[in-house]
Amino acid sequence: MVEDWFRRGRPYSEKDERLIKDLLSGLAIEDLATGEEFASWAAAAGFRDVGLHDITAHAVPSMRRLRRLDSLLLRRQESGRPDLSDRSRPRLLTIFAQ
Repeated sequence: MVEDWFRRGRPYSEKDERLIKDLLSGLAIEDLATGEEFASWAAAAGFRDVGLHDITAHAVPSMRRLRRLDSLLLRRQESGRPDLSDRSRPRLLTIFAQ
C-alpha cells in the first residue's frame, strides 16, 4: 500500500503549474504523478488488482489547520500568496495492489 499526494490531472493551467512547481521545489520534489500514472507504473511492474482510493477529504481538516498556522506564523506577504484552484490541488490517495 502506498499513501501519498498525487496530481488530479495533467496539465494544469499555466498559473497552477507555476504554483505547484514552486511548492514542490521547496520540498525537493520535481513533480507529482497522477494517481492513474502511478497505478499504471505499478501494473507495468507486475502488481495486480491495482486500485485507487481518494482519501483527500480525510486530510482536509489538517490541511486547513496547517494553512491557518502558516498564516499566523509566517505572516503572508502583503499581496497574499496565490493559491491553486480546486481543480489543481493535489489529492491524497491510498493505492493498494497485490
